[in-house]
Amino acid sequence: SRLQMEMLKFTDYAVKDMVKMMEDNKDPMAVASGYNPNGSLSLSYDPVMEEKDDSPSEKKPAAANPTRGKNLEPSKVLNGKDISSEEPSILHQELQPTTCKYEYEACAASSGRFTQELAERCRSDPKLDVTFFYDTRVKGVTV
Repeated sequence: SRLQMEMLKFTDYAVKDMVKMMEDNKDPMAVASGYNPNGSLSLSYDPVMEEKDDSPSEKKPAAANPTRGKNLEPSKVLNGKDISSEEPSILHQELQPTTCKYEYEACAASSGRFTQELAERCRSDPKLDVTFFYDTRVKGVTV
């Protein structure tokens, strides 16, 4: 619907604005919220099988798509040592992933820590002119 599209436009704007804030080296928000601009890995430990030589009895492992393509982020599938090259922290794991989907333009942060830091800034900086209402219940919204 049209309302949903407008809401998505605002969400897109807000997320881009937050990323811009966190990528500003002078702003400590990135550290406070645990910002990670290095992409996202969806790891799979399952051997996915595909038929080999048109024989249903012979199967070999195939690359998995852990998120099943239900995402608009640009991505590529990584296998084997390519996964640990991208994310060395998995090397200590006894069981290694077989494949992963790497969303190389994705970034992440803790929304809870971001919100706490933002609230503290709004509380402590009078120039921001923010008012907090505590113990308040919203009963309705008029548009």
